[in-house]
Amino acid sequence: MAKQKKRPKIKLDDYIDMVRERAWYYAKKSGMEYREIEAHGFWIYCFCLERFNPSKASFSTFLYQNLSARLRDYCFQETQKTYLDNQGEEAMKALNIIPARVDHDLAEFHQYASDYLSPLAYKVLVVILETQFKPIIRQKERQVETIIHEVRRGLGFKPSDFEKVRTVWDELEHFWNTRGAAFYAR
Repeated sequence: MAKQKKRPKIKLDDYIDMVRERAWYYAKKSGMEYREIEAHGFWIYCFCLERFNPSKASFSTFLYQNLSARLRDYCFQETQKTYLDNQGEEAMKALNIIPARVDHDLAEFHQYASDYLSPLAYKVLVVILETQFKPIIRQKERQVETIIHEVRRGLGFKPSDFEKVRTVWDELEHFWNTRGAAFYAR
C-alpha cells in the first residue's frame, strides 16, 4: 500500500499575511474596498483547508495559487457587475454586449452578423452555415476536402486570393470570439 503524506497542521497565523497581501494587491489593482476583498480571501483560505491534498503541493503553494486566481476573478466579476448595475441596459447596448444564455434565433444571428461583418465575410459565414460538409477522412495520397476548400469553391475564390481569404478568416474569427459565441451559448 502506498504511503500517504501526513496532513500537516495548518494554522491561520502562518498564512494571514499572505491572505492580506493578496487582498491588498487586488484592492489596489481593482479599486475595490480592501475589507471586502480581505473577507473573500479568508473565505478562500477556508475553501483551501477543505480541499488541500498534501501529496500534490505544499499548503502555501496551494493557497497562493487559489488566492491569486480566485481573488482576480472575484474582483473582475464584482467590478463588471457594479459597472453594469450602475449603467443599466443602455450601457450594454452602447458597449454592444449580447447577453449569453438568452434564446436567440438564427434570423437574429444573421441580422447581427450582417450588421457587424463586411459583406464578403458575411457571405463566407452564410456559406459555412448553410453548407452540409462531408466528414473529413484522412488518407495518404488523397487531398482532403476542408471547409476552406468548400468556401473558396462556393464563393469563387482563386488560390491567388490568399490575402483576401486570410483577411476574411481573421474577421470571422474576431466576430465569433467577441460576439458570435454569445448566440451559441445556451
